[in-house]
Amino acid sequence: MLFLDGVYTTTPCGKSRLHRTNAPNRQELTELVHTISHRAAGFFEHEDWTGLSRLLCPNEVAETVLGYSRKGIEGTYDLHRYEAKCRQWLQKWADHMDSLIGTG
Repeated sequence: MLFLDGVYTTTPCGKSRLHRTNAPNRQELTELVHTISHRAAGFFEHEDWTGLSRLLCPNEVAETVLGYSRKGIEGTYDLHRYEAKCRQWLQKWADHMDSLIGTG
């Protein structure tokens, strides 16, 4: 676990230990926030794609929901934007997430 006064680690016998470090400067904090937000976005993108696939969402709709542009001949000739399908599948995803946390 990372704290601004140091890094806490767990020893092999299960005890927590603080390793003191110098406080990060503004640039280091900015880089840390960027790294964390980039990794979190990637994680949620992966989870959303996987979740939509589990619900049997068509790939072209999942790609559109996640903001991907289609490649090759499909990207050139299929100009449909799937707006209604995106709304439908995002609602299914929201309903699924609600059911997982018990609000649906």
